[in-house]
Amino acid sequence: MTERRMGERVSPTDLTVLWCPPGTKVGARRASKQPLVARVLDISQTGAQVVAQADDRIKRGSHLVVILAEVPCDIRVRWQRPTNVEEVLAYGIEFLRPSPEFAQAIVDVFRECYRRDGLELRPPPIARQHGW
Repeated sequence: MTERRMGERVSPTDLTVLWCPPGTKVGARRASKQPLVARVLDISQTGAQVVAQADDRIKRGSHLVVILAEVPCDIRVRWQRPTNVEEVLAYGIEFLRPSPEFAQAIVDVFRECYRRDGLELRPPPIARQHGW
């Protein structure tokens, strides 16, 4: 599998998202309607790799919602593959039209990972402008 994700990625120690396949609803009373929890293995500004309980409704190309720090974002499943745990799959997901609040939640994850690793999150360098 090739690594096509653009930009830097981090591997949080203990980060989860609410994994909302079609038919689930945050706050639902019935267990079958409640979202699942997916563990984030790594994350970038454009997507993530998560592990979650296998679900027949989720295939490559499926659209669903994840919720990070109480902020939802539509996603597309780019790939899925088995793990060494039965009934658990790894999913590569792409964030679709992340809101500014979701983008900030990702920056907060980066900040926490950098702090954990003894690094400093710096703003990108100012683009050099040429007069010719």
